Amino acid sequence: MSKSFFDFGNKQVNDEIKKEQQKAKDEKKENMEDMVGKYKNMSKGDLMSNFFSEAQKQKQNGTLDVAKLEKTIDGMGSYLTAEQKKNIKELLNKIRW
Repeated sequence: MSKSFFDFGNKQVNDEIKKEQQKAKDEKKENMEDMVGKYKNMSKGDLMSNFFSEAQKQKQNGTLDVAKLEKTIDGMGSYLTAEQKKNIKELLNKIRW
């Protein structure tokens, strides 16, 4: 069975979509690595101060979404210890109000 012109076009479109998806994944990974690099050498106190400062900024401009944060944390659940999950939930409860 021979391929039509449309099959060729669909393959090109699908290839472009895959390239764009991979590019987005790569950019997201780079952003995460940059973020980890930014925070990895901070003390616990500095991290907490930075966290609450950012939460306050997001509250003021209406972009803080605790439910979204909770969903993200739940998705990371298998990578966190029970104590880490507990600590994160406590932090989220503090910034909720």
